[in-house]
Amino acid sequence: MATYTEPIDTTEVTLSSLPLTIQSQIPYSIRSRKDTYKLAKLPINIQYLVKEYILSKKSVSYDVVFDTMPNIVSTGDFEVIDNYFDLAVEYLKNYLMLAKGQYPFDPSFYSKLKYYIQTRDTSTRYTLVNTEVTRIANVLASDLHIPIQVVNIVIDKSSPSGVSVTYHVSINLKINNQSKQLGIDVV
Repeated sequence: MATYTEPIDTTEVTLSSLPLTIQSQIPYSIRSRKDTYKLAKLPINIQYLVKEYILSKKSVSYDVVFDTMPNIVSTGDFEVIDNYFDLAVEYLKNYLMLAKGQYPFDPSFYSKLKYYIQTRDTSTRYTLVNTEVTRIANVLASDLHIPIQVVNIVIDKSSPSGVSVTYHVSINLKINNQSKQLGIDVV
């Protein structure tokens, strides 16, 4: 079923609603006479500018999306991150899982969490892991311009099976004074 759309030449244009870059190209005599015109009544070069602007505007408006997570949602798209709290938690998780040389834009940036977690002395392990998590949280805090504080870190051996041992690291954070929890499994 076809829908009728009004031809673009008969649309009314409010000059004050146009971007300043377009307004500055419209003569002052036209802008000062009145604010609303039918597009067909404007000079040809002004019609062209306004038509290009109208046609380039997107008909769909989007909410703010900071990033995506590789989880497929019911619509078939990736899961979006639309707030700073989840963004900081997801980035922290991703950075803590980075091995040396994996980060493409800065090969010297990596996490030593996997090495520190295998330290035998538990107090040294906690100090090293806390320092590493705090270091990466500080990098994120400066990049995102929000306060991120590491409140508590708990390390548990979750599945000692044969040669490999899986450690579960639970990190409690305060992001802009809101509590968030992050859990990471390290093999």
